[in-house]
Amino acid sequence: MGILGLRECEARSGPVFEKLTDKCSLGVFPAPAFVADFPPVAPEFHQCTHRVHLRNLGTTDKKSSHKIRHRKIPREHQGFWGKKLMEAILMRAGSFMAVIILGYVLKKVGFFKEDDFYVMSKIMVKITLPASIIVNFSQTKMEPSMFLLCLLGFGGGILYMALGWIMGGKDPDEKGFQILNLSGYSIGSFTMPFTSSFFGPAGVVVTSLFDTGNAVIALGGSYSIGAMVKNREKHFSFIPLCKTLLCSVPFDAYLFMYVLYWLHLSLPAPVLNIAQLVANANAFLAMLMLGVGFKLSGDRTQMSKIVKMLGVRYGVAVLTAAAFYFLLPFSLEYRQALAVLVFSPIAAAAPAFTADMKGDINLASAVNSLSIIISMVCITCVLIAVL
Repeated sequence: MGILGLRECEARSGPVFEKLTDKCSLGVFPAPAFVADFPPVAPEFHQCTHRVHLRNLGTTDKKSSHKIRHRKIPREHQGFWGKKLMEAILMRAGSFMAVIILGYVLKKVGFFKEDDFYVMSKIMVKITLPASIIVNFSQTKMEPSMFLLCLLGFGGGILYMALGWIMGGKDPDEKGFQILNLSGYSIGSFTMPFTSSFFGPAGVVVTSLFDTGNAVIALGGSYSIGAMVKNREKHFSFIPLCKTLLCSVPFDAYLFMYVLYWLHLSLPAPVLNIAQLVANANAFLAMLMLGVGFKLSGDRTQMSKIVKMLGVRYGVAVLTAAAFYFLLPFSLEYRQALAVLVFSPIAAAAPAFTADMKGDINLASAVNSLSIIISMVCITCVLIAVL
């Protein structure tokens, strides 16, 4: 049908034709409206689904409308899109791993020094990560029920501290070490790039809310409890913990965006544009920083302790991920993000806190670094399973 024939059809059909057609992405010619609902060649990760969502083409029959919108993809198409999705996940995860390896290799050849890790960490924690939080919070509609996610992050930390207290036995030093190095999630520097890439702004908001509760544990809570147990103190003070949290720029960014939400305010567009430019560097910088800071220096005689700690850590993560994914009353996208979050590595600050407690810094560094490798593999497998 030529252009004249198409216009003649439009003149005859009137409003019905307008429902059936829409402009193509280039705005050149009309195209059937349902074309936009078919997956593109490289589908967006957070839009993946097992059903084809087709528009109801003018029908008023609710049953046929339901069948059209929820018709299953043919088996041959499922295989094609499933393969494409798996390739996309492996490619993205492989890209993250490649950047980590790049950072490690550049450190080994002398391009980076160990002190550069702390410079990168400052840039990421105080600049790029807060910008990412601000941008993604601004792009997502918040609901009061979502703040329950904070309790999930906090509860996960409490669970691991309780397990550390049990695994430490009767030795106060060992109890303090286990409490500190078994609890907390490294989310901002590791898992945030995954959730932002695969689940979009909604995934980042879920991650941020979960990390708000986790921050109470990872940024000082586990250290305070661990030091109290090690020194056999009976009184716990909230003042040092509050000071530590308020000195954390990402935590302050969370609080700032929460305040704007409750006041029904939003940031100006120029501010968000600048924040977006800075936030784009967060994923690369976080992975490069992990590579530069990667270090295995534990004693091989302590391998059994390392295996035991990591076995407990990721065994609990499997159970927690299953509970979050199948039992929580949140939307699928939120449950998918939560299933990924519980496989985050051990809190990045744990080795530094261990050194401050006069603990085994080499063992703490080995456990922390190995958790990064295990988490990379686990998160990739979870993404393939849930998407």
